[in-house]
Amino acid sequence: MLHLSNEVEKIAQAIIEKKAEGVLAIYVGKLIGITDYFLIATVNNPIQAEAVVEAVEETSEKLGLPIIGISGNKDSSWILIDCGDVVVHLFTEEGRNHYRLESLWRDCPTFEFDSRTGEPRIVEQIKEG
Repeated sequence: MLHLSNEVEKIAQAIIEKKAEGVLAIYVGKLIGITDYFLIATVNNPIQAEAVVEAVEETSEKLGLPIIGISGNKDSSWILIDCGDVVVHLFTEEGRNHYRLESLWRDCPTFEFDSRTGEPRIVEQIKEG
C-alpha cells in the first residue's frame, strides 16, 4: 500500500492550517518523471492565497525542499508552486471547477485530508462531477 511522504503530509498540514479547502494529494510519480505528488487545494480569496503560498514556502524551506518556481499570484485562479518532488496547485473555487485537475489524474492513487484533523485517507477513485 502506498504511503504519503513526510514532505507531502507536512506541506498539506501547512495548507490546512491556513484553512484551504478540499486538500488532496495525488501520487503521479509512476506516470510523470518530474515530480512524485500533486497537492491540490481551494483558496477562497487573495489574502488566503497569499497566506497559503507563504506557508508552503516556509514549510518547504524547513524540509529542505527547493522552491523551483511559482506561477500565478494571489489574484490568479490557479497558483502553482513547484517544490521538486511535490507540486502544489492552489485554485479558486471557479478555477478548480474549470480545470478539474483531479479528474485528469483520477486513475492515480489519491489521498484526501480531513479539514479538522489533517489526517489523510486514501480515496478509491475521484468521482466525475
